[in-house]
Amino acid sequence: IYVFKKPFLFPLLFISGFYIFVLAIENTYESLFYVFKRLKGRTIKEVFKQSLRIFITILIFFLIAKSYYVVGVLVGLILTNIAVLIFVLLYVRRFAFFLFDKKQKEKLDKKRVIKFLYYLLVGGVAGAIFSYVDILMLGVLLPDTKYIGFYSAAVTLIWGLAGLLSFNSVFLPIFAQVQKKRLEYALNMVLKYSLMLTIPIAFGIVSLSKYILLVVYGREYIEAAVILSLMAFLLIESVNGSFIITLFSAEEKPKYATKIGVYTLFLNIILNFILISILLNISQLWALIGAATATIISRYVSLIFLISIMKRKLNVKLTTANWFKPLIASVIMFFVLFLLNRYIVKEMTMLIGIFEIIVGILIYLFIMLLIDGISKKDLKRLKKT
Repeated sequence: IYVFKKPFLFPLLFISGFYIFVLAIENTYESLFYVFKRLKGRTIKEVFKQSLRIFITILIFFLIAKSYYVVGVLVGLILTNIAVLIFVLLYVRRFAFFLFDKKQKEKLDKKRVIKFLYYLLVGGVAGAIFSYVDILMLGVLLPDTKYIGFYSAAVTLIWGLAGLLSFNSVFLPIFAQVQKKRLEYALNMVLKYSLMLTIPIAFGIVSLSKYILLVVYGREYIEAAVILSLMAFLLIESVNGSFIITLFSAEEKPKYATKIGVYTLFLNIILNFILISILLNISQLWALIGAATATIISRYVSLIFLISIMKRKLNVKLTTANWFKPLIASVIMFFVLFLLNRYIVKEMTMLIGIFEIIVGILIYLFIMLLIDGISKKDLKRLKKT
């Protein structure tokens, strides 16, 4: 209250702080899955967490008034993480019972475990703050809370979708158990199919941002379309970056990912302050664009450093074709949808929206087949999954 001079922000700040605290504890105990190579447990935990998060979020939107959506979603996240924390504690107790029983005398490399936990804890806290620092800074600098609501609406959609698309925990056993010679191949295969999905989805959101906001939130939120369009590109970074971070953890070298996360968090705060302050002189909507731009720049700087250090420390290189081919196909898809909406579609309806999604998918697949972005082997693998 004394810092922000906005009493209405107190509940949000208090709830956000408690959420970060619970998330940090959860991440600390979750890291034991890596330490003791019990990665199946983390996969089960992730499925449980995402399912519960979706269920609680849907419940909130049905039971709570629109004016309390943001608080409701935060409370829902806390309840989800508390439930997941209890699950993690019970699961960890099954294979690391000696950590909870002082009488047990098991051979344990305490220094290794503590060091590993420390980096994962710091990384978890930094990641949680990174996800919400832009909203908090907008709350400090913007006079009208309506625009903070616009930004929060776009961010909630993107992070929710990113959570649904993040299957990094499923591939943890592969990264942890595969031979180092095959590690590069395993990561590139995972990224190939992930990028095939996340890049076109990001460009699809840009093409249909107004319609998405209209369907999910209503006509009053259409002004946030430009923010949703910008934040859509975080899908590519957050989902695919999570695989690289997972690789560092699976190789018991989380310190590199943690250090990058902390450094880019400070970069994000500095960029947010500069861009929001400068662009606020134009309008509050431009200030939101500044916050989104700062977040995107910071996240992609983090991704670039992760790729660079992975190459140096783990001797793992990425296949550039896996990135550029879906990008080329997605850009062509976007321009076709853009021209369609500009010159042919006069008013968007549910049927037209579904039609455009189908058209976009067909164009994307056609271009990918044309430039050899998808092979017959890939199609067979996708059918099997």
